[in-house]
Amino acid sequence: MLETHTPKITINEISQKIKLNPQKVTSSTFNNIEIKSTELNQIQIEPINEQEFQHQVNEFEHFTKLALERGKVRNSLPKSFNNFPRLIFKPFASLLLKCLSYVFKDQREVNSNLFQTLDTLKKQDKNLLIYIKSNYTKIYSIFDKNAHFLNEIKNKVNQLIEEVRQEKDKNIVNIESNNRILQKQINENFKKNQWEIEQIKLFIGQLKTNNNDLIEKNIYLHKTLNQQEEIIKSLVKIINNEDTDKKLSRIENINKKINNHRLDSFYLAFENKFRGDREDIKTVLKKDYSYLIENLNINKADSLFIDVGCGRGEWLEIVQELGYQGIGVDLNQVMSQDCNDHGLNVIISDCVEYLQSLEDNSVDVVTGFHIVEHLPLEVILNLFRQCLRVLKTQGMVIFETPNPDNVLVGSRNFYNDPTHRNPIPSSTLAFMLECAGFPKVEVLNLHPIPNHSLTGDELALRFSEYFYGCQDYAVIGFLH
Repeated sequence: MLETHTPKITINEISQKIKLNPQKVTSSTFNNIEIKSTELNQIQIEPINEQEFQHQVNEFEHFTKLALERGKVRNSLPKSFNNFPRLIFKPFASLLLKCLSYVFKDQREVNSNLFQTLDTLKKQDKNLLIYIKSNYTKIYSIFDKNAHFLNEIKNKVNQLIEEVRQEKDKNIVNIESNNRILQKQINENFKKNQWEIEQIKLFIGQLKTNNNDLIEKNIYLHKTLNQQEEIIKSLVKIINNEDTDKKLSRIENINKKINNHRLDSFYLAFENKFRGDREDIKTVLKKDYSYLIENLNINKADSLFIDVGCGRGEWLEIVQELGYQGIGVDLNQVMSQDCNDHGLNVIISDCVEYLQSLEDNSVDVVTGFHIVEHLPLEVILNLFRQCLRVLKTQGMVIFETPNPDNVLVGSRNFYNDPTHRNPIPSSTLAFMLECAGFPKVEVLNLHPIPNHSLTGDELALRFSEYFYGCQDYAVIGFLH
């Protein structure tokens, strides 16, 4: 930033310089402002105090006149001699005046010399004032020229400021233009990279899907091979140890067993593919039913939970984590063996036959998740009657199944599982529990399709309920 330094001049300093060496103070002294700029920086022009100056002039003239009066010979007495008692001296005025004139002769001479001196000083002061005013005018003319020079500098500075501002505006425009071009390039590159990233994500997702399919197929083949090994071992044992009649009978039983469990490995692979992750299923089951279990106030040390059609054992794991004793029942040998490998207690049996083997009032809770849709009507009714028999007084049953009130579930999703027989409306399944003898039955609607509910008139609400409503429901039977 440019800085300007304006010289400051005072009359007193100029006067002092003129008195000390008036020959050196000329107009040429101020011609070159650059040479004297450091000295002029010490000077400031201050206006003359006219009132004070006039007072000093008047005072000087007063003393001059007083000196003149005192130097004259008196021709008359002062007016104060007209008053008493000085009046008595008036007849002697002439004599008194002569005496006074003689007595103050030297004083008059002094006063006359003083007057001459003051008069001479007055004339010199006038000459000095004329000289000062002349030089003062010259000094102001010089500063006028310097003011013109400073104005030129100011104009140049303003011109430079304007040029800088214009250059700044030009640079800002260029920067903004470059920023827009750069931002456009960044956006284009981002979109391109984003598309490539999405393609990579899709590719990775496909690889994960293919990898999971391979894992499921590997599990399926592994379980199938295990089944085949067990069958071969049984056949070898029969051939080596038993007579012909027994061999035929045992082989017939093995063939029957093979037919009954032919799809065990397939169904485990199917569950892994379509049911979902075990931990996700456990999270949903805890959210849906743990509060019901807690409200029963069951003695954990003497508890017994039966989960019929336990499948992969997610609910049994929850029961075990909550501190209760649980037993799973399933006909699928592969799933049962897999649950036992995970530390769960699972029995390979028909669920109705197993319940029939239990004593009355021996079970706290019987559960069955997505099993009743696999069973004929007579088996369902018999299952519910056995549940009623084995339950304790404060016992409870829970059976969950797909909800056909949801049109998408009842018309399509239900048949994803080829082993499903037919969907059962919640009112029908609740009625079956009531017919089995449960005095209190409730229906719990579960798992609506998230983020798809509609609001509005009655038609919109009905559409939302039919297509985005609960995908599952559970019937809950109580003995109290």
